[in-house]
Amino acid sequence: MKYEVYYWEKPGKENTEATIDAALQRGKELGIRNFVVASCVGNTTRILCEKRGDIDIVSVAHQAGFRESGKCEMPKAVEEELVKKG
Repeated sequence: MKYEVYYWEKPGKENTEATIDAALQRGKELGIRNFVVASCVGNTTRILCEKRGDIDIVSVAHQAGFRESGKCEMPKAVEEELVKKG
């Protein structure tokens, strides 16, 4: 069995797509169909949805008020768009 470990030179959203690609590839190898993804404003979930194939996704955002009291970081329109995508 072969395992690969990935390290990125710098943190940031520029690594999101490559990280998702690696996770989907490993999930395919292991027969994993259920993915949980953290996504503050919806970008990570949106990318995963575009590449999803035959997998189920649970997207977890910060709790309301994490950055600003009483507000959610993920815009309501983005949340609704992602829910429609399943």
